[in-house]
Amino acid sequence: MKIFIENEAGSNQKNLYNEKTLEYRKTVEVSRKYPYPYGFILETTSGDGGNLDCFILTKKELKTGSIVECEPIGLMEQFEDGKEDPTVLATLKSESVEVNPETKEKLTEFVSHVFDHRKGKVVKVGNFYDKEKAEEYIEKCRDENIFFSKEDFENFWPLTNVKIGRILQKSGERIVCEISANEGFFVFKIADPSKTEEKIKRDTFAFDFLKDKNFQNIPTLIKTKGGKSYKNLNGKFVYIMERIDGKAPERTPENWARLGDIAAELHNIPDYPYKTLFTVESEMPKFAETAEKLSFAKEYMELVESLPNFSGLSTSLIHTDIGPHNAVQRQDGIIVLTDWDDAGVGTTILDLGFPLICHFVTHELEFEKEKASAFYNVYFAKSNLPDKEKTLIFDAGLFFALMYIPYGDTEKHWQKIKFAVENKELILSVLR
Repeated sequence: MKIFIENEAGSNQKNLYNEKTLEYRKTVEVSRKYPYPYGFILETTSGDGGNLDCFILTKKELKTGSIVECEPIGLMEQFEDGKEDPTVLATLKSESVEVNPETKEKLTEFVSHVFDHRKGKVVKVGNFYDKEKAEEYIEKCRDENIFFSKEDFENFWPLTNVKIGRILQKSGERIVCEISANEGFFVFKIADPSKTEEKIKRDTFAFDFLKDKNFQNIPTLIKTKGGKSYKNLNGKFVYIMERIDGKAPERTPENWARLGDIAAELHNIPDYPYKTLFTVESEMPKFAETAEKLSFAKEYMELVESLPNFSGLSTSLIHTDIGPHNAVQRQDGIIVLTDWDDAGVGTTILDLGFPLICHFVTHELEFEKEKASAFYNVYFAKSNLPDKEKTLIFDAGLFFALMYIPYGDTEKHWQKIKFAVENKELILSVLR
């Protein structure tokens, strides 16, 4: 595999490049010197849309901007602001190196403190894995067979001079990627292969329906030349949306209030014809499978079994994943939600429960009451819910926290869940 060297060992200068075009962007200073040469693996894409990060365990001097041939020898589990972001550990082909305790300690110290100068930035190291795990991860993230030709887009959509840009998100074969044309800037999405055409119709229906209701917090869907919402290209369902000019919303009380307002407006829109395919009932069988991989399986399943029956509760048009992680904020302050795959009529408290533990309980085991209050106060000022259902929002939050425990730092997620259960009354106070 080929590694592009961004940062040199012994330097605290972090060089930033466009990882797809290799164009230099800028240099910033970080709080620790790099212990080893650091860069990214060419022709790969991680879950955050960038290339796979890589440390090269060598004493040789490798210069910024050079490209070297390497072999993977391990994988370092890493979490940035709670999100999993693994780093490959590699060696030059001409060298033989082991990931020993001293190396692990050196990398852990660096990762834990490299961003000390950025207030609120939290980066932590998890487990270290072997060469086989690293190779498996790299293979999963290779760019091979991802893209279509520019002609595919120009033939079927009203776009000219198409240029395919960087991948924004990749999960298996589900890919979100930038695209530009004379007509503007867009994003195309390749649906997961498990999606049937009927499911794609449901996924894309929300765009036109909500635009017709004057709901402004959803991107505009770009229709094909034949007026369809999507196209089957080489056996893959693809659709194109406008690219929102903005950035991820900061997690401030003001923005959480805006998200509460969006949730209330969405829930008050009537006559949506499709039910969401995401339900508590559909997810419950998966918990037992998750428990088999956990050291605290018994305690985990006790919480799963304590969840109430959510059937018969109020329903509305729900998004199922409302939060800053899934949104873009325009320069005028308006927040646009970007992923509408599971939208449909479902249990209202699922939308309200999702952020309660997953977002408002931090990995430092603190409850961000001000942010939670901002979200729920605005919501309940504009949308009604029976009092008996408000207390069940905690259970809906617990459902999501238990469901997402396999993703990221499992132990940290479990500690958050235990904190939430022990501090249930404090958390419920924002709902009264």
